[in-house]
Parts: sequence; structure tokens; C-alpha cells
Amino acid sequence: MKIEARKIITFLKKIKMKDSEEITQCLLDFTDSGLKVNATSPAKFCMVEGFMDKAVFDSYDAIGKIGLNDFPKFITILDRFGKMVEFSLEGNLLMVKEKKKSVDIPLVDEKYFEEGKKPELKDFVDTVPIAADTLNGIFKDAEMSNDSTITIETQQGEAIFTNTGRYKFKTVIEDSSIQGGAKSTFGRPIISALRELKEKLVLSVGANYPMQVEEKCDDSEIKIIVAPRVEEK
Repeated sequence: MKIEARKIITFLKKIKMKDSEEITQCLLDFTDSGLKVNATSPAKFCMVEGFMDKAVFDSYDAIGKIGLNDFPKFITILDRFGKMVEFSLEGNLLMVKEKKKSVDIPLVDEKYFEEGKKPELKDFVDTVPIAADTLNGIFKDAEMSNDSTITIETQQGEAIFTNTGRYKFKTVIEDSSIQGGAKSTFGRPIISALRELKEKLVLSVGANYPMQVEEKCDDSEIKIIVAPRVEEK
């Protein structure tokens, strides 16, 4: 099984997320249709589903599930290779190689992993199309203040992003598809979960409700669910 290293690294970094929401252990499932990943962050604030079509691979084998107990290190290892990497299984080892360079990665039996079960979210009020670069700009604004929260509120034709803290930014996104009626507040996990996304995004939002973020490319799809910030009374 072969693939360009940058393609699978880019995909896996989006799955991994960052900081407090970084996925440390997960199963990679090489199915008949392509690579699937389903994982929940250790802090339980975020859940991610990912799919990469087998057409992205130069050659592909449906080898099933492989368990990684140090997912970030796996990505770092892949980054030590050049343009093309090749995968193969030998017992409980995943062989990664290119030309004259190779490494053996120990695997963990899939029975030791608890795959995240996607919650049934039926109470979304609105959807907000937004470029990942624009959303990252909103995150950078919020990071100007310590421990700020980000509120997303929709009105007819626009979504309003605001943050708490010493420096209170406000960004308005205009789009005719936005209906209005949603308002939810999110803490730092929203930044940790979405920072690596690069393409056009669709945010599904509600009223004090989890948010679902979708990034669709030609041959891959990422869905991330982020829990809202619940204020203690």
C-alpha cells in the first residue's frame, strides 16, 4: 500500500486535533472503500470522524483496523520520510518504508480501544459556511485575551462571532443561506479541535448546543463535533 506522505500526514493532522483535544490513541480502519477514523478526545469535549477515499492512494489494500497507542508520534514518524511511503503488516507490526529507509511500528490489539459513538444531533438550528482561514482569524482574535470564550450567533443572512476577555472582537460573516436563531458559546476546545482544518467549512449550530463542523474535499471528509461551554450556576 503506497501513498504520498504529505497527503496522509495532512489528513491525519486534521484528525489528531491539538493541545487539550489532541487524539493520543486511535484505530485506523482501512476498509474496502478507504481509510476511516473515528475517535474522541481524551477530554471528551470533541469527537472526530474522518474518511479518505482509497483513490488517494497510489496502491491500496483493505488491511482492516490497526491500533496506535501514540498517534501523534505516528504522524511525526511519517514526517521523517520523503515523498512516497509504503505500508505493510507483519504480525503486530506496521512496516513503513521508502526505498532504503524503513521503520517498524508496534501495534495494539483493537480490543483495547473504545471507538467513539457519534451522538444523534437533531436540534441544529442553522448552518454557517465559512473559510477555514477566516475561522482561524477569529481564533487568533480570541487568543489576544486569556481564557476567552467564543460565541456564535446567527441572524437572517449573517453569523456573528464574538469573544469574551479584555479584547472583545466581533466578526460578522454574511451569507444568504444563514437563517438565524442559533446561539452557542464555546471554550478553548473549539480552537484546539479546528485549528488544522484548511478548506471551506460548514458549521451546523444550535441554541446552547454542540456544533458540527464539516470539511469536504474531493477525496476526503472530516466531521468534528465540539461540545458547548456550559456556565456553572
